Order: sequence, then C-alpha cells, then structure tokens
Amino acid sequence: MTSVRKPSRLAKNGEAFVLILLAIVGAVVFFALNADENSEEVQPAISREKAAAHAADFLRSQFAVHADQSFVVFQSHDRLSGYLQKEHLTEAFAKTYPDFPIDYYEVELADSAGKKKYKADVDIRSGTVFGWAQTGGVGDPVNAPDPNMAKSWLAAMGYDPARFAASFQQSDGLWVFTDKKEQIGQAYLQIRIAMRGKIPVEFSPSFVLPQSFTGWMDHQQQSAERIGILGLLVGLLLTIGAIATAVIRKRFISFRRGLLLTLAFVAIYAIYNINAYPGMRAMTDNSLYGTLAVVFNQITILLMGTLTYLALTVGDSLWKSFGKKVWPAWREPDFGNQTRRAMLRGYAIAAIILGIQAVLFATEGRLFAVWSVEDPTSSIYNLFWPALFPLLAWAAAISEEAVYRLFGIALCKKLFRNTFIAMLIPSFFWAMLHVGYPFYPFYTRLIEVTILGLFFGLAFLRYGLLTSLFAHASMDSVLMGISIMYLGGTLNALTGVGYLLSPALIALFIKWLHDRKVRNGPPLRPATLR
Repeated sequence: MTSVRKPSRLAKNGEAFVLILLAIVGAVVFFALNADENSEEVQPAISREKAAAHAADFLRSQFAVHADQSFVVFQSHDRLSGYLQKEHLTEAFAKTYPDFPIDYYEVELADSAGKKKYKADVDIRSGTVFGWAQTGGVGDPVNAPDPNMAKSWLAAMGYDPARFAASFQQSDGLWVFTDKKEQIGQAYLQIRIAMRGKIPVEFSPSFVLPQSFTGWMDHQQQSAERIGILGLLVGLLLTIGAIATAVIRKRFISFRRGLLLTLAFVAIYAIYNINAYPGMRAMTDNSLYGTLAVVFNQITILLMGTLTYLALTVGDSLWKSFGKKVWPAWREPDFGNQTRRAMLRGYAIAAIILGIQAVLFATEGRLFAVWSVEDPTSSIYNLFWPALFPLLAWAAAISEEAVYRLFGIALCKKLFRNTFIAMLIPSFFWAMLHVGYPFYPFYTRLIEVTILGLFFGLAFLRYGLLTSLFAHASMDSVLMGISIMYLGGTLNALTGVGYLLSPALIALFIKWLHDRKVRNGPPLRPATLR
C-alpha cells in the first residue's frame, strides 16, 4: 500500500491561512446576501396555546359551544403565496387584503364527548379567527336558505356583502360568495358559507388562482416527486451495492466501524420524527393517519440507518484498498487532535460553502426568478419542541457524508477511475433527495445542491471524513440555529447560539475523552491499511 504524502509545515500554514481567508469572505457574503431574508417572513406573534384559547373563546361566544379538547397545527396558503411571489404581487396583496393571513394556525377542537368537532383558522399575527368549519355532527345539507342570513355573517366577519356575487351549491348545501370588484392579478377572493338554520357551520375564505398557475405548480411538484422517488431508488441500489461489496471484502472490513455514528443517526432521526408529528397532522384531518405516518417513518429510519452503517464500514474498507486513510480510528494516538483539527477546518469550510450557497441563491433569483413557499409538513412551527430541530443537522451530516462521500465517491472511483466523475455522480444523487423542498422552479434546487455536493466532495478528498462531517454539521447547525433565534426570546437566542457552538463542543469533548484514554489506558497503536 502507498502512504499518503504529508505536506510540510510551511505548506500547512499557507493552506490554513487561505482557508481562513476564504471562510471570512464566505461568512461576509452569506450574511450580506441573507440580511433581509428572514426579516421579510411573518413570524407568529402568538403561541399555539394562545391560538387554541382564541379559537375556543370564539366558538363559545358566537355559538355557545364549549370545546375542551384541542390540537393546533401551523398551516399556510402556500399556493397563494407562490402565485403572489411569481407574479410580483405580494405588496399589492398586503395593501388590498391586510387582514388576510398567508400563514395561520389551524385549531382542531372537540367537546369532551367527541360528538361535535370543529376547525378554526386563527391569524398567527393577531389571534383573530377568520374561518371555521364544523367537522362532526353537522347534519345533512338543507335546501337553499335565505341568502340574507349568510350575508349577515359575511358582514359580521368584516366583509362588505355588496362586493360579492352569491351562488348556492345545492349538492354541498353552501353559499359561495365571489368578490366581483377586486382582483389580485387573476386571483380573486371566494368565501364559502354553509348554514344550518341560523348557524354557519362553515365559513371558509380562500383565493381562487388562475388555472395556468395551478397547472404549472402541479407539474413542478409532480416532477420533483418523480426525481425524489428516483433518488430513493438510487439509495436502494447503493444499499445493494454496499451489501455486495461487504460480502466480497468481508475479510478486510471492520464491522465495528461506524456503529456509534449509526446509532447516533438513528436516535436523532427517531426523536425528530416524533417531534414532527404536528407536521404529519397538517397533511390530514385524521389523527390516525398522522400516527401511521410516524410509524412508517420510524421503519424508514431503520432502513436508512442500515444503509448508513454499510456505507461507513464498506466505504472505509474501499478507501483502504486504494491505500488511503480517510477516516481515523479511535485507537490511534492522535485521534483527539485530528478531531479537533477536523472541527476547525469544518467551521471554515462551512462558512465557505454558506457563502457559495448564498451566491447561488442570488444568481438563481436573477436567472430563474426563484421563489419558495412555507411547507407546513416540515415547518419549525409544526414541531412539539422546536428547540430540538437543529439536532437534525448531525443526523443529516452522518448519513449523507457516509453514503454520498465516504462510500459513494469510493464506489464511483472504483467503477469509473475518474476523480471528478466520482464526485459528480454522488453529488447529483444527493441533490435528487433535496428537490422536494418547496423551491420553484424545482430544477434550480437540483443544480444548487449538486454544486454544493462537489464542494463537500473536495473537502472530503482533501481532508477526510471527519472534516466533511464537521463541515456539513456546522453548516446545517448555523442555518438551523439561526432559525431557532428567529423564534424570538432570550431562551431561543441562547439555544441557537448553543447549536452554533455544538460542533466545537462535541469535538472538544471527544478530544477530552480520547486524551483521558491515552493517559489512563494501555498504549494506543496506529491503524493499518488493509
């Protein structure tokens, strides 16, 4: 086996200086280009608990309904948001409909007997209930009631009945009021009101969007879903490839390698999956569906953990067969110092990649008019404990660096014998799993993440797995930690800072443990290439 040539101290110092300089530039570019991004987003001014209280008070005061059970999810008129951004109508909409929220809380309420169930839509800014529906014990549709009764509720909710044209849908037993005087682009307001006697059992305002836009967005989402499914199939093929390689090279594989990292990945992801239950509920009114989705995801996490473990063990073995040590072992005397250096390089590389990502966002915005919407299923506001969200940075870093850098690059290098192709193919496969994020046009995400994957690949090839892992975790910890800070409050600010520092704290803790082992345990020996 050939040994890896070590650079001189002078070369190391020069490289470290360049890395620090690029990191400073990357950090400046990142904060400069993202300074106003989060300030433009509407942050909830009330908590989920207060939203539930507002909804219960509204039902009690208007309909003498006493609901003592509730569940709250964050929701968004995502398509309306997308249309306004795509057509540059956001400011016009805010001026014309200042009280219509894009993002809101959906509160599910029920009485103790569970016979009557309701949904109330609550403005996240003011706590005002702007829509509701009785979902249980409504009764059968009735013949067309007096439209004046429905119009009186239209006026009571702050709308001028004279602005609306009314029509009755016999099949659903509800009145549909369409704004005949005002449009936002080609979108117009429509309010559905279902009456049972004098009681409105549904009051649902929404905007009807042009078919040209909804058809375009449907096509975008379907294309992204197809690519995401292909990405999952690639993951399956990688698993099969890892198993086959493990069988062929079983004499040269240490199957203890990667166990702790795999367990950490599974544990973190399993906790996140439970934490994200409200997001599952945001997809449906059925609580059973949300529970089944969590169970299904837990099974998927175990399968992902299997792929991660195989990627760690087999990938390490493949690189050793090339005569390269890309992942130091605990038993090596210098493991603690290598971890500390990987953490420092990881922070620097994360800053560089964050700057590159910010430039890519800005470029995509100019070339492709990129925009994004809020996805309630993955929103930080649909977590039981938002403060745990940044833990996911470590799960993503462990799994993705193992599969697409340690194993993916090694496998492609063995198949194609070309370093660039060996980086490009796994980066593209990695990007395929990220097109499901609500960015439009969807293909811009594919381009962006592929480019970022190449930079992570360069970091891995130059410095090894620990550095690329810390770079990935540091980058995600910064982004997720900042999202916690934007929740507001001293505790969230301190929590966000804690996550920003987590890579350093973890690396220093590992070094302390290893140094203690070196001092108190038997002599450690360097790992060998097999």
